[in-house]
Amino acid sequence: MEINEHFEHAPIKEAIIDLRINSNITIEQIYSLKNSLPVGYSELEPTFRQEMQLAFKDGVIETEEQRSQQGFRSDNKEKGFVAQFHQNGITVSKLAPYAEWSDFKHEAIMLWETYKNVLGRFELSRIAVRYINEIHIPFTNGQIDFDQYLTNCPKAPKGMPDMLVNFLSRIAVPYDGLDTLALITLSSGDGDKDFIPLTLDIDVSRNQKLDLSEKEIWLLFDELRSIKNTAFSGSITETTKALIR
Repeated sequence: MEINEHFEHAPIKEAIIDLRINSNITIEQIYSLKNSLPVGYSELEPTFRQEMQLAFKDGVIETEEQRSQQGFRSDNKEKGFVAQFHQNGITVSKLAPYAEWSDFKHEAIMLWETYKNVLGRFELSRIAVRYINEIHIPFTNGQIDFDQYLTNCPKAPKGMPDMLVNFLSRIAVPYDGLDTLALITLSSGDGDKDFIPLTLDIDVSRNQKLDLSEKEIWLLFDELRSIKNTAFSGSITETTKALIR
């Protein structure tokens, strides 16, 4: 069941829409987008993939770093959007402040259409929505009881002190009927004397060949977002919701 409560102070740092294709297009094809970018987007800037390889030689570990271009990015700084055009797909990000899903999806559709014009024939292999939230949890008398703010806070092993300082957890929840997987990552960071930042990172994806019409693709994105909403609301308590309403 979708939980779709509106939070006036939603703690979204970055929202992401991702579409992947099976076939790779060339760097030159991607660069041809430079003349068809929507108004407000910057010139294309190269993006790179870095890989580290380890090898044993004469009893010594040698490292070799390989760097290869994977695509380009373009920013709309006024609206807070970032488009990354890869050889195997497109990633659209909305940076804080976040407004409405409909606005975000509309921007992603426009950028996808721009990218798709250079593809020719293609096959979608993955679509995903990802929301990275940062919630500032205040100290009370110099301490924080995370159970007051999270419904699924990690626990210290039995026999150890109950109070946590830092933690990192990740769970994967399959939705078999939708062939969808929700990855929920929860971590605490280093704060200051007033608060500790909690990161709630929710990635909901469908990873398989998607023989769908354009309309069906974007309706499926709505379903992925609904799952994201349920994961977010189900991860935080009423105390936390009061902080962001």
